[in-house]
Amino acid sequence: GWDCAGYAGGGVPSNNITIRNLTVWHGGGGISIGSELSGGVSNVFVENVLLQHGSYGVFIKTSETRGGFVKNITIRNVQIEGALKSAVALDANYGARNPWCGSSPARIPTRIDNVTVASVVSRNALNDSLRLAGLADAPMTGIKLENITFHQHPLRCACAGGVHGIAVNIVPELPKECSLADAPMTG
Repeated sequence: GWDCAGYAGGGVPSNNITIRNLTVWHGGGGISIGSELSGGVSNVFVENVLLQHGSYGVFIKTSETRGGFVKNITIRNVQIEGALKSAVALDANYGARNPWCGSSPARIPTRIDNVTVASVVSRNALNDSLRLAGLADAPMTGIKLENITFHQHPLRCACAGGVHGIAVNIVPELPKECSLADAPMTG
């Protein structure tokens, strides 16, 4: 489905975006950035959001061919209920190449830096509560996950590396493969 509040920098910059006091019911992604990012997305502030029964709650999505950048993003005070795929997802492997489109596009990874997701409560995610998937040679940097509670038993996460930053006060504690402490914070 379509994203509820989604921004993509498809060839032109998208910046200085504020979203406040939003309630959404059912959609592709509740708060989504990407997947087309060639123009870049920056300086986004999102707060006081209720996301109910969408495929994703908070979703930053791109692939190794999208180019552009995502930087200076703050998403806070979010309630997520019943995410169908992932409550919180940062995914640089989004989408698949369409075999009917001929040759593969050039590899131009999206630069993702300085993203904070804070004060989030997720309940009843049907699949993953958290998905972190960056690129090893173009990792996401400056990622901060803070004060996030996942009400899912057992906690289900899909973490593939390539995401660097810090995770503070995450309940329950994230599994080792979801550690962000393998590189210093930037900016």
